[in-house]
Amino acid sequence: MSNDKPVTMKELSEILRPLSEAVSRIDQSLWLMAQLQLAAEFEPEQIERQKHYQKLATAELNYKSAREALTEAQNNKPLPLPDVGHTELVKLHGKEKADEQYKPVIDAMAQISAASDHRTAIENAAPVLTRLREAWKR
Repeated sequence: MSNDKPVTMKELSEILRPLSEAVSRIDQSLWLMAQLQLAAEFEPEQIERQKHYQKLATAELNYKSAREALTEAQNNKPLPLPDVGHTELVKLHGKEKADEQYKPVIDAMAQISAASDHRTAIENAAPVLTRLREAWKR
């Protein structure tokens, strides 16, 4: 290949792209193998790992349900009052009406917080298994 024209960075990048992609796949495979080995050492029993994965799945569903409940609470106010903030509602209709209007939203936010805390506790109980599950989901 006695081409006198120099290779540009763009051309070089195109030439090396397949190699780069192959190295990236090898890196991902090695990372996954290492995570599998850590998971086996952390929790040798497959059934226990499956239990952890099920707890994670349940916690994620609970969190998703809590998010949906918040959206529903925000969209379906219990009273036909103007769609303004709590402070403005207190000024317009009093604290009792404002609290009644925003109680479903506040309750839903508390539900999200509890679901998030629960999910985080499960994730932190077995971080290796959590990382491995996230890798499989990708």
